Formats: sequence, C-alpha cells, structure tokens
Amino acid sequence: MEPSDAQRLFQLETEADALVNFQHYSSQLPPFYESSSHILHVEVLQQLTDLIRNHPSWSVAHLAVELGIRECFHHSRIISCANNRESEEGCTPLHLACRKGDGEILVELVQYCHAQMDVTDNNGETAFHYAVQGDNAQVLQLLGKNASAGLNQVNNQGQTPLHLACQMGKQEMVRVLLLCNARCNIMGSAGYPIHTAMKFSHKGCAEMIISMDSNQIHSKDPRYGASPLHWAKTAEMARMLLKRGCDVNSTSCAGNTALHVAVMRNRFDCVMVLLTYGANADARGEHGNTPLHLAMSEPSVSPSQPKIPPPSSALQFLSLLCSPFDKGMG
Repeated sequence: MEPSDAQRLFQLETEADALVNFQHYSSQLPPFYESSSHILHVEVLQQLTDLIRNHPSWSVAHLAVELGIRECFHHSRIISCANNRESEEGCTPLHLACRKGDGEILVELVQYCHAQMDVTDNNGETAFHYAVQGDNAQVLQLLGKNASAGLNQVNNQGQTPLHLACQMGKQEMVRVLLLCNARCNIMGSAGYPIHTAMKFSHKGCAEMIISMDSNQIHSKDPRYGASPLHWAKTAEMARMLLKRGCDVNSTSCAGNTALHVAVMRNRFDCVMVLLTYGANADARGEHGNTPLHLAMSEPSVSPSQPKIPPPSSALQFLSLLCSPFDKGMG
C-alpha cells in the first residue's frame, strides 16, 4: 500500500499516548481481522477504534457485540471473554446484546461462547432485565429457552424482570416471561409483580399474572400488608379484581380496607365500584375510623398525612357512602 492510500483512524498528541494506545489496539484488533474472510472496511475499522478508545474496559467480545460481527464469535479469544464484565456498568457481552435487541448475536453468545445468563451488572440486573427494557420480545424468548436463575433475579431496586415488565406496562414481555416460567410469587421491595402492575395501572399485565396464578389476587405487600385491591387507582382496575373474586373488605396491617384507601386518596370512581361490590362503609380501620369518618374529615395540611378529599368532594363521598347499592352490579 502506498502511504498516500492509507487512512487515518485517529490522531494522538504525544508519543507516550501513542505507545499506550498502540499496545491497546494491537491486543484488541487481532480477533477481528483473523476471523474475517475479507479485508475489514475502513468504516468498520473506524467504528472499532472509536469503541476501543471510548470504552477501554470492554473486552473483544463486547466490541464484537456492539459491531454485530457474527463471524467473530467462533474465535477462541472472543469465546474466552464471553462472560467478562466491563467496568462502566458491569455489563457482560450478553447484557449488551439484549440491550441492542440482537437475537442473532445472542444465539452466538449462548450456543458457541457459553455465555452465562445469571451474571449481574452493577445494578444487580441480569440479561433478562435488559431484554425486558428493550423492544424485542423474541430476545427474551430466546433467553428463556435455557433454565437460568437470572430469570427471577431481584435487582438492587427489588425488582425481578417480571416486576420491571409490569412497571413498564410491557404486556408482551410479561406474557413471554410467564411462558418461560417466571415466578409470580417473588417478593420485591414493593410487593409481588401483581402489586407493581396495580400500582402503575397496567390492567393487561395484572390479568396475565392472575391467569397464571389466581391466588395472586389475595397476596399482601410487605410494607402495608395491602392486597392488590388496595393498590387499585382506577375503577377499571378495581372492577377487574372484584370480578375475579378478590375480597372487597380485605384489610391492611393498619386495618384499612380498599374503601378506606379510595376515600383517603379521593378516588371517587373506585369508591362507587367498591360499594357496588359490597364494601362495608362502616368498617373500622386505623384509629377506629370508618370510610364515613374519613369522608367527613378536614383536608390534610401536611404532605406526610393521608390525602383527605376537600369539602366539596366530601359531600359526594358522603352521598355515596350513605346510599344503598345493589351488590355485584359493577
């Protein structure tokens, strides 16, 4: 090659920098040109050198995943790095493949490189958490073909992949996770996955969990001892649970029913549905208060106290709570 034909991939200011970078590049580049049946295009080399410079802790396997060069994954050097964690986020190459949603690279990593699916990053997340946050449910399905503890791993925020899918409202991801035998009965920081689905009002996710395990409608969260019905924020979510037989008068650790919570949180539509399904307006909860007492209370003046409805809403609640309802007509 004539010097005039050479391409400049990067430029350094000092000889010391050049020596360090040369050593780094010379150790990272061989698996790529040794695996390729043709000369690497300058665009690929440019991407590769940029990645090496920007992510010095990445192994050659991380680089191969990011570039999407499938033929590299049979190289012994890349196979040997398949489970390495980089120092930025603690990601393995499999984490990166799931983040990208690249099913073909994932297959290469699992089948040929024996990538482990239960390795966690700095946030305690496995490849399953990453797949849930992506947009390709097929990647999650491919991961789930192999039994792995990573499927039910709880991250540093107290979430399994199923909790995370319910929080994000990713109904298809929930479906795939359940088909892969993800457990519904793993307690997270805010309860079971059903509580997360209720908290974020994702009806489809909650319905799938209940279809898989009908006992989840009776589960209690660890902080309040509240049932999924206590977490219902809309009439639609409350009705969905009540139609499936949840206990309308189930109490929390404080002794409050879902009706107490609905009145305290000013959820007028929920109150109507709960009363229709037989909620007891005279049930005594925390401090001996009934929902009627709460409806008559003054508005809360402190953010740390329960959110009591203002007087205008209180009249509506009182009217509802004192009116006869035909049970089961929701």
